[in-house]
Amino acid sequence: MKWCGPAASAGSHVRLWDTATGTARFMLSEGEKKIARAFFSPDGKHILTTSEAAGGTLRLWSIAARNEHFRFSADAHTPETVFFSPEGTVALTKSRVGGSAHLWDLTIREHDPRPDQRDTGQATIERAKSVVARCLTIEQRKAFLLRPQPPRWCIDMGKYPYGTDAWKTEGAVDTSIAQQFGDFADAAVKAGDFPKGLEAADLGIRFGPDLLWIRVNRAHALMFLERLEDARTEYRAHRGKDVPDHGLWESVVMRDFAELRENSREHPLMAEIEELFRTPSPSQ
Repeated sequence: MKWCGPAASAGSHVRLWDTATGTARFMLSEGEKKIARAFFSPDGKHILTTSEAAGGTLRLWSIAARNEHFRFSADAHTPETVFFSPEGTVALTKSRVGGSAHLWDLTIREHDPRPDQRDTGQATIERAKSVVARCLTIEQRKAFLLRPQPPRWCIDMGKYPYGTDAWKTEGAVDTSIAQQFGDFADAAVKAGDFPKGLEAADLGIRFGPDLLWIRVNRAHALMFLERLEDARTEYRAHRGKDVPDHGLWESVVMRDFAELRENSREHPLMAEIEELFRTPSPSQ
């Protein structure tokens, strides 16, 4: 490892000096916090500062952009000394308390800021995406009351558990994922979140087109969203069909209607469909 000495260290800011003229080029500020140490990266493009504040924050600054490039949370680890790898891709920090050491990967946060372009919130988000190992599972999203479909970047980047190929392939069949979306749709409809219920049902049908019980929840969501013709079509389309582990289609729908009413959820279409189901279908 090659150690690069401090660029400067004074209170809550760091100044970069031009040795030829003896003037300060620019200043990096920590605000109210005191900077403990400052170190040049081997390539001279960045400065790494350590803070004396609780939490041992490290900040990587871009010299070209003259702003903060990335911030590292060191938790209780308060760095005292920093060593860089010769290529500047890894930093090794040593704690002043307890003698612990940490390795930091700097490459995953690299970008090439233009001198006239300051870092933005979106740029920070993009860098965060690159280091996220995985996205929330469907059940985790359900527990946190999030939309059932993961963010587009989770899908595009193939973050577990959303395999890129499965999400991009039309008609992909995965009954385990379909079951989870179906459960999500059922819970959302019963909770009165009908847009979320419809979205979850549509996703479930995409992964398990033969799971009719998911279509029951889809029909309910359509009904409460006042998409009445779509709801009628869905309710009528599967009359007389067996819903595995649930019973006849008509029985499943009517049981759900009773449960919805118990939860004070009523819609005029429910009575219309119940009357329809009491009349034998033309095929019977």
